[in-house]
Amino acid sequence: MISYSSLSRSYDRLHGREQWEKSLIAAELLEDYKPRRILDVGAGTLIFSEAAGKILSADIFSLEISLSMLLHAGRRNGREIVGRAENLPFKDRSFDVVVSISAFHNFSDKERAMAEINRVTRGIAVLSILKKSSEYDRIIKLLNDSFSIIKDINTGIDEVFLCMKRS
Repeated sequence: MISYSSLSRSYDRLHGREQWEKSLIAAELLEDYKPRRILDVGAGTLIFSEAAGKILSADIFSLEISLSMLLHAGRRNGREIVGRAENLPFKDRSFDVVVSISAFHNFSDKERAMAEINRVTRGIAVLSILKKSSEYDRIIKLLNDSFSIIKDINTGIDEVFLCMKRS
């Protein structure tokens, strides 16, 4: 497992551009839905929050396991939470949308993380899945078990999925 605390200082330099591009794709996918409350799970250095803020007028909550990543972001709005995807500290259906950009492959209990994402969203999820992940097929199966995939965008490194919760 990668220690994001030790990568926090170099993360934006190493991955910032690709994360920015995927975050813009995710935000653009959400434009028509006009979400008011979004949860970003595995928020890292808050790149999605910054990118989405240029497109969407929503309250964005950012959950990240690494305090160092959140602190390194330097641009905080008071909606940053240190926590785990497998145990989201929110009530059922708290968010219009749950987003997770290139983080899902790092969650320790992927089944539990998917169940938690499903639990806290009112209906929409946008997840980007790293294509080279050894667990890619397993993650896609979990995604399909919980959500209907509405749109799939291949970025080369990841696939970005716009999904609707199954009834």
